[in-house]
Amino acid sequence: MAAWSGIFSHGSQDAIRLCGIRYIEIDPIDRPGYATGPVTVGDFTFVGAGATIRPGVGIGRGCRIDAGAIVTRDIPDFSIVRGIPARIVGDVREIDCNYFGIDGVKENYFDPGAMQDWRTRSKE
Repeated sequence: MAAWSGIFSHGSQDAIRLCGIRYIEIDPIDRPGYATGPVTVGDFTFVGAGATIRPGVGIGRGCRIDAGAIVTRDIPDFSIVRGIPARIVGDVREIDCNYFGIDGVKENYFDPGAMQDWRTRSKE
């Protein structure tokens, strides 16, 4: 998690506007526009500076969420996402494969199976 990034499990920005001064009196479950949901972030995922992850979003492992992105939907493993709203623009393995031949990377890459699968696919 880089500086100024945020992961939100709930959001009241719409509910406050919709419910007005009665917002605080209404049970959170009954508030129209009140967004809730657990957020998951996979291992070895990097969340860039100023990125926002909205309620209910699941992000896979090994992803790169670029700076300033606003993630509003689930993101699969190894994705590179950017933008508002965030869109998938690539696969981290396309970048990482340039380093797969380096001894320290070969021995320590976070997902050896993915590294091997990528090598096999790239030879086809």
